[in-house]
Amino acid sequence: MNPSFWKDNVNKATYWENFIAEFGKEFLKEYRLPEGDIVEYGSYKGNFINTLKNLYPLRKITGFDQDNLDNHENIIELDIRNLSSMREYDCSIAFAINDIPIWEHSGLSKMAAYNHAMTNLVDGGYYLESRKEIDKPEFISANKNLKFIKSTKNIVVFQRISET
Repeated sequence: MNPSFWKDNVNKATYWENFIAEFGKEFLKEYRLPEGDIVEYGSYKGNFINTLKNLYPLRKITGFDQDNLDNHENIIELDIRNLSSMREYDCSIAFAINDIPIWEHSGLSKMAAYNHAMTNLVDGGYYLESRKEIDKPEFISANKNLKFIKSTKNIVVFQRISET
């Protein structure tokens, strides 16, 4: 994917950022998060982070993106593909949002976000992923530690279940 895609398609990016934030807000009215941090991979301008900060003002909320376009205080600018080797970002995650663009174009970054989330997601924690409806990696559905919770056309949510 062209790295400047979202910068060049501001209307589309803003629509999506608002859509996923609203989905997350409605989801969190229905489901209770366990203790832990909230992490968003692919934070764009931080709208979802702002929504989460309003809902959970006492939680640590961190976003990761290759560009911190608006210098958002909760977004760390880095190449997500390097995240797993950066131990300073390991934490107990209650809610992980993988909003890296679609697998087809950003597979390495999306996989790095998935791996970081799976390494750090607590039992009972939620993994939300944006994806195209036809873009459904089998390894996620086959993960025995994840239980499908709900989906819309372009968002799917799983919950981590105990390994015992």
